[in-house]
Amino acid sequence: MEPILIPNNTYFVMGDNRDHSNDSRFFGVAPQKFVIARVKSICINFNDLNRSGLDIK
Repeated sequence: MEPILIPNNTYFVMGDNRDHSNDSRFFGVAPQKFVIARVKSICINFNDLNRSGLDIK
């Protein structure tokens, strides 16, 4: 994928099953007004198990 510039007040969203998700790679960035949730914690991070269970501030 080519690098893209993410405009202010928009988000690049990616599905958790990236090989089978229709996400910003297909439909573009999402306006901030469409974001209805916020990440509060990490359940598990297989790349860095020390981050698992951490609260996001």
